[in-house]
Amino acid sequence: AGYRHDFNAEWAVRPSVYAKSEAASTQHDINVNVLWNNMAWLGVSYRLADAIAPMAGYQQEIGKGLLKVGYSYDVTTSDIKNYSSGSHEIMVNYCFNIDPPEKDRKHKNVRFL
Repeated sequence: AGYRHDFNAEWAVRPSVYAKSEAASTQHDINVNVLWNNMAWLGVSYRLADAIAPMAGYQQEIGKGLLKVGYSYDVTTSDIKNYSSGSHEIMVNYCFNIDPPEKDRKHKNVRFL
């Protein structure tokens, strides 16, 4: 779940929460991103009892869609931090903006039912 709050034409903040489970374990993430000019963003994510991840990215409208490219580095905070120095993540995303077809505007008259 997430929300976008526009402060003005240049700045917006996007907080979100994410929960995933495979029945044996459950993970919860809390995220916040600051978006500048609807183009570049910086943020941080916290996975409860596991990791903190600073992140950065860029997005641009291409054609009828939106291309997003991002980078994140997970800093491990759980017990495995002695064995893992973290992990790098690279994200590429393209969101298609598909316009729904126009509906036929037929009006029926109840007198003919």
